[in-house]
Amino acid sequence: MSEERDITDSEESLAGDRVSFLFPPGFSFECLRCGRCCVHNWRVMISPEFYLKLKQKLKTDNDPEESVALFSPEDGKFVLSRKEDGDCVMLREGNRCVLQGESGVEYKPSVCRKFPLSLTPAPDGVYVGISFVCPAALSSKGNPLESFGDILEISLKEELYSAVVGQGDRVEIYDGVHTDWKGYRFIEEFIIDSIYNGIDIHSTLWDLLNLFKIVVSHFKENGKDFITEENIGEYLEEVLSQPFPFSRSDSLLATTLFTSLSIISALESQDVSLVQENLDKLLRGGEFFCKSFDKFLTLVPFGDIPTLSPSNRKRKIFLRYIHHLIWKKYIIKDQPLLQGLMGLNLLYPCMEWYLWASILNSRDSMFEGVSSFPVPDGNKTSFSDGGSSYIEGSSDFHPVNEDFFTALSLVESPFWHSDPNVILPFSEFLTGQIE
Repeated sequence: MSEERDITDSEESLAGDRVSFLFPPGFSFECLRCGRCCVHNWRVMISPEFYLKLKQKLKTDNDPEESVALFSPEDGKFVLSRKEDGDCVMLREGNRCVLQGESGVEYKPSVCRKFPLSLTPAPDGVYVGISFVCPAALSSKGNPLESFGDILEISLKEELYSAVVGQGDRVEIYDGVHTDWKGYRFIEEFIIDSIYNGIDIHSTLWDLLNLFKIVVSHFKENGKDFITEENIGEYLEEVLSQPFPFSRSDSLLATTLFTSLSIISALESQDVSLVQENLDKLLRGGEFFCKSFDKFLTLVPFGDIPTLSPSNRKRKIFLRYIHHLIWKKYIIKDQPLLQGLMGLNLLYPCMEWYLWASILNSRDSMFEGVSSFPVPDGNKTSFSDGGSSYIEGSSDFHPVNEDFFTALSLVESPFWHSDPNVILPFSEFLTGQIE
């Protein structure tokens, strides 16, 4: 599958005179100059106006013929060219950007200046997010995101943000049932509190999916296609007061897990003809060539993959990541809320697998016969950079920051930065199968 991601630079803007930026609590950023955002087939698209500005500057400083070769026209737009290995043509030795270093930061496209930050306009302000493709996002060190306000102001004026979340103050929950922005924010807080207070992240996400399907079905059957915060709160209280408000569909859950492995197989297979064979290896174990690591891994059956304690750093980091996806409004971006929740249910097993595969890749060990911790409490815990995770009964299984970064970046690239979105067709189909 292609790793290409489009980043658009345009003079059109949704910004007014003053913009209210909403920042996620506890995040900081400092560029590590790792160059990751300049490699691996990122496509930086710029407006014709910015192209002329850059071309004129580069013609002054460099060979005119060379400057023209730095851009590739695609569909009436201009894209910074790439080298044979997929790296940006502006990238120099030491991960140095020639535009910023030799021409000045004002000649660097705003999308590059802004990365890894993202902007999601909504009725109550512009939500600022951060991409975990960037390793600095995981360490969260440096300057608080609030200090980047000036860069974000420029970005909002220069870039085109076409997908305004909650446009018209309506958010679809599912199957034609909508709420307003106030109702959505109530649901969002309910979801976040649930996953922090739940015993297990994945089972809580699955329960939330089924719970809100019940909510939608109830109001749909009663002829209501628009519900308020009060409607939602009252009915949730009624449903949750019952001993067993909903039951898990084991067959659909198994189908969801199977779909997650199918996505991994499709992403990691060098050829489409190998997808089915590799899916069988993911399920049953065997020698598996993993494209992301460019090597063979010896896999154990999926059901035997060792699990980490929900109280350790894996839980904290995975919670932080899922919380941030919800903060960035990915669960309602270009899709109904229930479909977004299904997407998180598909995402979680992929996060688990890539964390294990990263450790397997770096340790070259199969970790057979290890067991998991007992279940602890599920209180909210802030991210900590210290400590390391381990498996009971094993002295070899110690995920480090690099393992977590690898896992999150490998799921974020295809799930959230690809066009079309890899996960959307699967989440759309599976959401329709919930009874």
